[in-house]
Amino acid sequence: MRGMNRNLKIAFVLLVSLGHSVSTFAVDFAGPVSYPVGMSPAGIVVADFNGDGKPDIAVANGGSGNVSILLGNGDGMFQAAMNFDAGMANPSSVAVGDFNHDGKLDVVAFESGNTNPANLMPGAVSVLLGNGDGTFQTAKTLAMTSSAVAMLVADVNLDGKSDLAVMDLSIGTSVFFGNGDGTFQPAKQTSVPSGALLLQGDFNGDGKPDLALASGSSITLFLGKGDGTFQSEPTVAVADGFAVKDVQAGDINADGKVDLVVESETRRQFCLSGVCITYASSEHIGLFLAISNASFQAEQVIASASTLVQSLLDITGSQLFVPALMGDFNGDGNLDLAYSETIFSTSSHSSKFIEIRLGKGDGMFSAPLQVANSLALAATKDLNNDKLSDLILLDNANNAVVVELNTSPTSEADMGIIDAVASAEPAGVGLNLTYAADVLKEGPKDSTGVILTDTLPNSVNFVSATSTQGTCMHSHGIVSCNIGSLVSAFGATVTIVVTPTVTGTITNTMNVTATEQDLTPANNTAKQNTTVAPMFTITVIKAGSGSGTVTSSPSGIDCGGACSQSYVSGSSILLTAVPSAGSQFSGWSGACTGTAPNSCTVTLNSNQSVTATFNIPPDFSLSPAATNLSVKRGGQVSDVLTFPAQGGFSGTIALTCSVAGPTPMPTCGISPQSVTPGSSATLTVNAAALAAALTPPPFEWTGSFYAAWLPLGLMGCVLATGFDRKRRGHWMLCLLIMFAAILPAACGSSNSVPPQVAQSYTVTVRATSGAIQHSTNVMVTMQ
Repeated sequence: MRGMNRNLKIAFVLLVSLGHSVSTFAVDFAGPVSYPVGMSPAGIVVADFNGDGKPDIAVANGGSGNVSILLGNGDGMFQAAMNFDAGMANPSSVAVGDFNHDGKLDVVAFESGNTNPANLMPGAVSVLLGNGDGTFQTAKTLAMTSSAVAMLVADVNLDGKSDLAVMDLSIGTSVFFGNGDGTFQPAKQTSVPSGALLLQGDFNGDGKPDLALASGSSITLFLGKGDGTFQSEPTVAVADGFAVKDVQAGDINADGKVDLVVESETRRQFCLSGVCITYASSEHIGLFLAISNASFQAEQVIASASTLVQSLLDITGSQLFVPALMGDFNGDGNLDLAYSETIFSTSSHSSKFIEIRLGKGDGMFSAPLQVANSLALAATKDLNNDKLSDLILLDNANNAVVVELNTSPTSEADMGIIDAVASAEPAGVGLNLTYAADVLKEGPKDSTGVILTDTLPNSVNFVSATSTQGTCMHSHGIVSCNIGSLVSAFGATVTIVVTPTVTGTITNTMNVTATEQDLTPANNTAKQNTTVAPMFTITVIKAGSGSGTVTSSPSGIDCGGACSQSYVSGSSILLTAVPSAGSQFSGWSGACTGTAPNSCTVTLNSNQSVTATFNIPPDFSLSPAATNLSVKRGGQVSDVLTFPAQGGFSGTIALTCSVAGPTPMPTCGISPQSVTPGSSATLTVNAAALAAALTPPPFEWTGSFYAAWLPLGLMGCVLATGFDRKRRGHWMLCLLIMFAAILPAACGSSNSVPPQVAQSYTVTVRATSGAIQHSTNVMVTMQ
């Protein structure tokens, strides 16, 4: 079997890169071995049920209402399943404990309730007491409510008897204290509410079982007091907008503290007319490293994926599946992570992988190693005592449990090339082609003198080579990157850039070596085959009386700037024309096709030329000879108007004018009242309407004033002096003074009357031809 797997691995490592990342089997697994169980296997637990020190497997079968027990031989192989009635119709999970305090492991199965009124069903817990030889007694069933959704086993009151914690969506989390004979005391309500997930662990290191409750975007810890009661601690929050899907607990960085591995998701749904099929989702696998006393560092995202679902047959992106499980897959003593991912390469094709990220022992992980597998990951465990975690998977379609044994080397410095990738095809002659690969230290022992050698194709020119660790050099078509020393799960990324010189298929060969012997050399080599296509040039010509720009997608054409660009044969080039202000786009000619007015598409299978025509639209302008005129009162002034044409304009232009300003206003007229481009017209402003104002306003005012004042003045003189002959002199003097004041005003003396004030008027000329209209203002000053 191992030899067969090696052949598969070698075939996989000889990579053919089509512009996307390909990973090798950096961690080896033997071929899958299937073990039939009951119908619709749903939950798995690994434990020693017959006391022989060898791991066994218990499976809850949701379709047949029983529990299957597979006893292990100690070499990773298992005996045929023994099935035991679960005491319930649809068990969904299974756990182990010692419920009768006899030192023999028992099995407890859980069935969640159903609150749907159309199918209301209570939940249930069944205990199957173990006989110590892998067989079990008749199930003892404990009824739950229809809102019961999760169960876990722990000795929460530290009396040596296994207890049950059951989460109920209606009443929260209850504890059923074990009596030590397989039965339980009545439910005791705790301070732990209900949520999406329930997890047990010792999060503050005091030896007392604690609980973790996931709800929405946070995880709340409830620290056990050792008597079955709990006190809550501050929550641990995932990324904003994400909801927790799964939580696993373990000491990732080997500091003696329990860390959290959390899978979370955010989803945006798009609905149209009440139909909500399309949605976009993003998923994270994040790590929360414990600090102390149940407190954690900020989330460190280990893996992510995003999916766009437009219909059941149109899915793109990638998707992560719970759970993300811990194990040591390369035998270096550090915990690694394994999880399932589906990659949708096209809308109708997908590939499912188990991805493994090797732990570096400090909370950091390597790049993912992909293991092709279409089954759901259920558990990881060292099943054959070789210090390597094996894979246990569920095959619901065939009602089976599948085991894949880890055959990775445990005593050597295994190096590997993973994630070998080339630029997206097709590549083009003279264009940059990039080769990239991650070099990973996979085996448990350290490597020194690590060198990646890349034998470049003959028909390329070398451009550059870099490595994230060490240095690279090129000589005679061979790139050599001296990476140096690497410890387990550490690596370097090498990037090599070349330019192909001929068309056809070219092959790039990478190889990694180290000073230490590598007994699994198949993953040391990677080959990337790339198709190089010819290059063709598209040239854009701008024509017409106007101006504008033409740009392309993909980029390259910016005309304006560059009006010619070469692309790989078969490329589809979208051209977009944008006219400048005062211009209009008139159309394409040449090789361009398309229905959008300002865009077209050219497929390059040869050199092509496209003409974009920009024209000035038919129009005219209105130009007065002068924009400021002066006229005396009672006079007349004129201005010559011209109408230059542009863009081939040849219509008839109708002319009107109007005057704005203080009253009384002058009048205006245009002759002729319609013209054609190239001719002229005369604007006349006539101020004759003001000539009737002969009396200056100051005189009219003062004359009226003195005409009214004169009789009063005479009367005042009489009253003041009387007709007394002795006062006749005084009386005559009064009259002289009064006439002296009246005479200058009556004669219009310049020293008494204000000067004339100039007045301004705006004459607006309008020229109209169909939908085209222009106007201009001429300022007229009247003296």
